[in-house]
Amino acid sequence: MAKLPLEDVRVVDMTIVWAGPYTTALLADLGAEVIRVESTRFYPPITRGFMAHPSEEVIKNQLVWLGGLPDRKIGDRPWNRAPLFNSHARNKLSMTVDLLQPSGKDVLSRLVGMSDVFIENTAMGTMEKLGITYDWLKESRPDIIMVRMPAFGSTGKYSHYRAMGQMVEDVAGHTSLRGYTDMDATGVTSAFTADAGAGVGAAFAVLAALHHRRRTGKGQFVELAMVENFLPYLGEAIMDYNLNGRIRSTLGNRHPYAIQGCYPCMGEDRWVNITIYNDSHWEGFCKVLGNPEWTQD
Repeated sequence: MAKLPLEDVRVVDMTIVWAGPYTTALLADLGAEVIRVESTRFYPPITRGFMAHPSEEVIKNQLVWLGGLPDRKIGDRPWNRAPLFNSHARNKLSMTVDLLQPSGKDVLSRLVGMSDVFIENTAMGTMEKLGITYDWLKESRPDIIMVRMPAFGSTGKYSHYRAMGQMVEDVAGHTSLRGYTDMDATGVTSAFTADAGAGVGAAFAVLAALHHRRRTGKGQFVELAMVENFLPYLGEAIMDYNLNGRIRSTLGNRHPYAIQGCYPCMGEDRWVNITIYNDSHWEGFCKVLGNPEWTQD
């Protein structure tokens, strides 16, 4: 069997919720040995579900993808049964430790000393309170690669705002581009593209840092602010403003440069989605219709 590209890499994973765990899931898929470091005192928010020991009533009423359990049954180890956790924790190892005790910090220090990458995406200030900084990590492993994923970076007036993907997208402007033209942003459904996008961006950053270390022997400290990582996903709207002075707004199910929409058909509640980007698509569309006269208008 072919060797996976990151089989010789060990990752210390102190991530929560989605963006960070998705980063380390991608690295584990590439063969890295990912070790989740979890607290013996605090339950990780959402990462393993909403609570360690949910009641049957809680499970019955929870959203399945967030905290519902298989067959709506608690089981003997409910903290291992949440579908979100089982999705992002694939191929990973796990350990627990009390980092508020000197002995716990010593355990983590020894683990860092035999690892290549350290990743965290907790709220700003959390790692600093624990004394886990890039300088502290380098004492155990001088060429360590540290990646942190704050929502809005570590400096500036937004730095200590806590956020997940939805809030990041609100600030970046994605929420203002979604929805129908006759509604305001309060009616727009939730989206968490920024979480998944941050996971992909951070995983790529790790690969780039590993490549850099193999060339130079030096580790790196990488800060990937989720909002900065997400802005390129809105590149079309940003460039349209910068180049043309146009401010995008909600488009519904239309497209600014194409024939696009969900159109009613004959019958009751029958619809068809059509997207036509260019002249060749239009010509093919007309041919399928039998070239009716109205298509020449």
